[in-house]
Amino acid sequence: MAKILVCADGFFRAFSAFGLEPYIDSFIKSLARNGNDVLTYIAQDFQVRHKLKRKFINYQTKKEIRNFNPDLIIAFNNAIKSGFVKHLTCPILVVASDTPVYWNYKSFIKKNSHRYSVAYLNNDMADTLCEEYNIPMERQILIPYSTDMHADSKIKPTKDIAFIGNFYNSETYLSNIFLTLKNKSKDKELCKNLFVKIIDELEKSKKVTKTAVKLIEKLESVANMKINYDYLISSVFGTLTEKKRINLLSGLLDMDLHIWSWDGGLSCVLHYPELFKKCEVEQVYSVEDNERVYNSSRISLNLPHAQVNTGFSWRVCDILASNALLISNPSKDLERLFGGIIPTYKDANELHEKVKYYLNHDKERREIVAKCHEIINKNHRYENVFKVIGDYYNMSLINNTDGKLQFLKRTIRKQNEYLQKHKND
Repeated sequence: MAKILVCADGFFRAFSAFGLEPYIDSFIKSLARNGNDVLTYIAQDFQVRHKLKRKFINYQTKKEIRNFNPDLIIAFNNAIKSGFVKHLTCPILVVASDTPVYWNYKSFIKKNSHRYSVAYLNNDMADTLCEEYNIPMERQILIPYSTDMHADSKIKPTKDIAFIGNFYNSETYLSNIFLTLKNKSKDKELCKNLFVKIIDELEKSKKVTKTAVKLIEKLESVANMKINYDYLISSVFGTLTEKKRINLLSGLLDMDLHIWSWDGGLSCVLHYPELFKKCEVEQVYSVEDNERVYNSSRISLNLPHAQVNTGFSWRVCDILASNALLISNPSKDLERLFGGIIPTYKDANELHEKVKYYLNHDKERREIVAKCHEIINKNHRYENVFKVIGDYYNMSLINNTDGKLQFLKRTIRKQNEYLQKHKND
């Protein structure tokens, strides 16, 4: 049994204080289910405007964390304040759910790299971690993709096609960045050309390259201003992702398509009225809601993200564990782990044809789903992840006794306030 502090700032998705991304939520609950004492830190609960009150809350939080005295900190995208880390001596494991561009407190990692190890689902970022963050390969851990969702044979499909995911609506952010640069630039045409080259380089490489950094540095010189690299790069990735997803889903307008997104995504799709008609107003956040949607669908889609190279979204395993057939954009990891049994597409036309085919061949669809269940149950449950992490730290994370899941007192108060406010909803 281990005492683990899990930090999940940035993955807060619902109005409820416990509304975490399904992957994070399942990770935390599975740790406790396997006999560990888990304390969860969700920084979203500590956002207050009054400076003195915020300092007092942080003081309380530090005290609770010190008293808990964890054996290990697991921080998704390094989602823990450096001030908390300074009061603890235990190792820190960053679970990388995104490229380091999206991580918190990157400068602290670089200064204290000896305390950090990183777990990731594919090794696309291995060189970056070595070169930029001084985290050598021996402190990088490849963990399995995983899920805690399950199929339910009692649920009959009521929808042909489901997609749960985001549209980043980041075109506005990107245009604002460009207009600011253009207005400050000594050479507006050169500024435009450099901006286009940066976008092309990131779209081609799907990661931050030395070429992209040099282009940004040159653009800084031309515009005579400092550029927030991470903000620019994440905005490019968001815009490219949005473009691809809109194009693919627009090719399915003649079918029974159902889309679930968050408020920002819905505001983006509003620009495409026919696609907006396919959107569900219901907000789907929880593990239970995601599981319900996938289990009641014949087909669920995985759509590309511009930052992803060889890997795939954590939603993939959720779909593969459900009643639905996954149809996905191709990836090397998908081919490697599932042996080519999952239908993939290269463009909108092929996606349309694959969806149409499997809707008309239900027996074949269900046979593929059954094969996927076998692979998921053998290789892609959270117990597989905890075995790898436990072996790395020589720490038992899989036990036969019940563990304990607890939240910071501030979080519990926030949750009680939420439940009281919405008890009649």
